[in-house]
Amino acid sequence: MLTPEQEEKLAQFQEVTSFEDEQRDKIVRLLEHTSWNLDLAISRFFDGNIDVPEPIAIEPPHTVEPDFDFTSFSSENVLLSDVMPKFPKAVPISDTWKFHGGLISDQIPQSTQVRKPFKTVIFVFMLLPRAFFLLGTGIANLLNWIFPGFLKALEGIKNPDEIPSEPKYQYIKQEEGYDSKEASYLEDTQPPAKFEDYFQSVIGEPSDLSIFSGEFNQALEYAKTELKWLLIILVKSGTVSTTKFLKRVLNSPEFCRFIDENDIVLWLGDVNYAEAFEVGKTYGVHTLPHISLAAKVSALSNTIPLVSIVHKSHHTHIQSSTPERICNRLKTFINHYEPQLVSQRYDKQEQDFARLIRQQQDEAYEASLQKDRERERIKVELIQQELAKELFLKSNCLKIEDHPPLIKDSFTTIQFRNHQGMRVIQKFSQSSTLFDVYAFVDCKIHLREESEKKGITQEELLAEFKRDISQLSEIDLSNYDHYFEFELISPLPRYKLTPSKDICLKDVKELWPNGSVLIESLGDNSDSD
Repeated sequence: MLTPEQEEKLAQFQEVTSFEDEQRDKIVRLLEHTSWNLDLAISRFFDGNIDVPEPIAIEPPHTVEPDFDFTSFSSENVLLSDVMPKFPKAVPISDTWKFHGGLISDQIPQSTQVRKPFKTVIFVFMLLPRAFFLLGTGIANLLNWIFPGFLKALEGIKNPDEIPSEPKYQYIKQEEGYDSKEASYLEDTQPPAKFEDYFQSVIGEPSDLSIFSGEFNQALEYAKTELKWLLIILVKSGTVSTTKFLKRVLNSPEFCRFIDENDIVLWLGDVNYAEAFEVGKTYGVHTLPHISLAAKVSALSNTIPLVSIVHKSHHTHIQSSTPERICNRLKTFINHYEPQLVSQRYDKQEQDFARLIRQQQDEAYEASLQKDRERERIKVELIQQELAKELFLKSNCLKIEDHPPLIKDSFTTIQFRNHQGMRVIQKFSQSSTLFDVYAFVDCKIHLREESEKKGITQEELLAEFKRDISQLSEIDLSNYDHYFEFELISPLPRYKLTPSKDICLKDVKELWPNGSVLIESLGDNSDSD
């Protein structure tokens, strides 16, 4: 339970630091740890050192033998990470800034400029004993009674380098054909929303500074993924200190070289715009310019690293330092924690290399599996092709022997001869096609070869074909294209017949009403002439 005086100091602490309600218990423990010294507590808050170990409850002495063995409790059992200070986390900002309309006018409403009564005065006198505080309050009230408006004028003093109460400008939607050099802004005095353009307009020339061109969350994620340093710089356009900072520090060769040599992800923002304002509000920035250095490191090398704020350069330090001193100070923190990043990069390279090896192994296995599937597919197709060929030949052999009788003048007689002098004469109906002629020759060759191979007559072979066809009835010949290993040539005049299913014999003058055909094997070149 806090006393009224402690409640008052807690309220003053909240006005200065704007801490979240979820942090109230931590802040109370911090104030108790610092004996309610607001100056010391505020300094530790902005340094990110607000974690205070909770007091260990000590049981009162009693005569009952305790179950806990106090001899096992020693300093070696206390984790060092529980008592050492931790870095504040670098967290992504909320996306609500994208919907912020901003303030169009240069004039900020009076309600946002006026501070709460006695904010500045109380902050000064609260560090003094209570008697001086009461004396100062009485003098201030007396002066305000003698000079009406004295306190109002005193409270209205505003530091131009403080972060505004809300964004001043809104982003301009870029239409098609947008040209940054010819863009018109909402006000004549509004700076460019793109920081590179604003930076160039201040220094009056193109800069060699490597600035991250994406959003803040993208820069934070990129630095986290690639294990790089992230340098966050916030400024406030339109102030003298910002102009000096841009010209004296950011445009200096030393700073540009420092960014490039350390491969730093540099994100800059103007708090007069919503995104940079959201960054400042999230990270507790009060005065500008502001510099924060972040990386995926930890205060202790044996703890899990998180993207944390390693260092903050406050307004007074930035204004009083040269570019060399600022770079040297940042370089000190980089050199101290760079080994952690190097170790993580090495681990990441090993993981990426192992992942690449696994990927290559998986791809090689998949390619081998695909080849096996392809070989199996080809094998199945060849088997199906052989079965279809067998069914085609056997079914056509049976058709040849069972052909119906032909009527006179409705058929042609064709004589076939091969290079061995063998001769066969066959009658074909006028509706038969050249493909039927080729099929007849192929079946005659097949019957002769199979009967000689098996040592049986052709009649016995045909009877065997009838039995075999019943077992091949499931094979579909609708998509089967038979390949003939010979050609049929009409000798006088020499004319090569094609196995077409669309040309009838009655339309071939070389074969109607009769004809003579030579059988030439495609593998025999002796008769090709």
